[in-house]
Amino acid sequence: MIGIGIGIPLTRGGVSAPTLGTTMATTHYNRVNADGGVLPAGISGLSSVLDSVIAAYGVTDSTDFNTKVPVFLDPHYTGYKLGAGSGTTLGQAARTVYSISSSADVTQTTAASQPLLLAHSGVNYWWGSGVAGNYVSTPNAAANQITGDFEAIIKVNFYLTSSDQMLLCKFNVANNFAYEILLEGSTKKIWLIYSTNGSNVFFDTSTASGIVTNTDYWIKVSRVKLTGITSFYLSTDGTNYSLISSAAAQNANVGFFAGTNILTIGERVGGIQYSNAKIYRATISNTIGGAPVVDFNPASYNAATSQTAWTSSTGEVWTINADTSQTGYKGILVDRTIAMSDGIDDQMKAIYNTINNNYTVFYGRKGLTIADVGNGLDAGREDYYNSVQQGANDLIRVFMNFSNGGYYFPATKLRLGILTLDFNSGTNKGRFNSDADTNNSYAITSTGLNAVTWYKRTGNQGSAIIINSYIESTTIATSVQKIAMYNVLKTMNNL
Repeated sequence: MIGIGIGIPLTRGGVSAPTLGTTMATTHYNRVNADGGVLPAGISGLSSVLDSVIAAYGVTDSTDFNTKVPVFLDPHYTGYKLGAGSGTTLGQAARTVYSISSSADVTQTTAASQPLLLAHSGVNYWWGSGVAGNYVSTPNAAANQITGDFEAIIKVNFYLTSSDQMLLCKFNVANNFAYEILLEGSTKKIWLIYSTNGSNVFFDTSTASGIVTNTDYWIKVSRVKLTGITSFYLSTDGTNYSLISSAAAQNANVGFFAGTNILTIGERVGGIQYSNAKIYRATISNTIGGAPVVDFNPASYNAATSQTAWTSSTGEVWTINADTSQTGYKGILVDRTIAMSDGIDDQMKAIYNTINNNYTVFYGRKGLTIADVGNGLDAGREDYYNSVQQGANDLIRVFMNFSNGGYYFPATKLRLGILTLDFNSGTNKGRFNSDADTNNSYAITSTGLNAVTWYKRTGNQGSAIIINSYIESTTIATSVQKIAMYNVLKTMNNL
């Protein structure tokens, strides 16, 4: 097969007919685009997923698809529309997450209750929430004990610049100070703070950098040990750097203290000077213009290997850390477009509420809180008969029948899990990831199913979580279909 440069495959007989998935994805893209929305995975990404679901359910056309799979929600694949947001979510909030069937779109028009939308446009990054306890770290090692020439390059996009924004830090414990780089909020100066003996602290600063929010920058800080001169540079393309200024020489021919603190990105551990920014990469070299000896590169992150850490090309292991509070947005590694709730008032809801009492839900979600959040609704129908909730002791609680209770699945903070749940008028079943089904004798007795709701049941507590994928089928899935859909969700969620 060859192509003509615009993504249309050719066969010997001419242009091949598009698959049903491609046709449906194109129609969906046109609807989302006309509504002012965004489809991060594009037509090709969505069509591939749709073709897999079409095969699993034996779908014949788009009408049959919406009959058999009436709810198909995923901000990365089915798309989103930005909302106004407020506070942390200002300018980066989800107003709508689109479903393949428009009646199942989940929406929120109240700005303060719109979840955080973190877009992914092909490049991974770590997002700092601006809250203490959210950072990425690597252990002390000889490579990050820089005692000679020093050069750091950091690609960053600041959401907030009114307060100090920590970029990288090996400066966490008194009498063991080494070096750190930050952006000063009041002046927009870039600071290199360091110690030559672990205790005495010296400051090199640039003049005002002119850095503003919502713009990608490459910040370069170079210090020549022999002269004691630190120079600060800025770039908007990562290739062409402009000198902001050089600090006056101090401590000529004296290097940094070889501290034994961990090296952190996004915060000085202890809740000081944490960042509210996207950090795409940070490298440290022990020669000016030389190859990195430390490389914080989220592009190396692979959720299929680990969801909380990765090994860099220079050998060090980076670990993602998040605060343990039950509410608030958390620092997160973004490798696909996600929508995160604050566990307080964020909620999204659909108008769709038509389904019988026998159906299967496929559900990909990432836990963030570690404690019981009461009646917080993760996703499902807004009632106690058909819902998935954040439960106590790192467990996901599935309600099958309010009067009789529900049952639990294991979940771990910061981990993505795939639930497959049969909501059945007979015996219910559920499985976590690729585990075998667990039977539950609590039959559904509700006949007035409420609308699909994310994050929070109206009038009750919310859950501080990420929902990636939520799919409903109108019949109980067979074992073959469950395996096929599990594999689809693994692909969708980079697992």
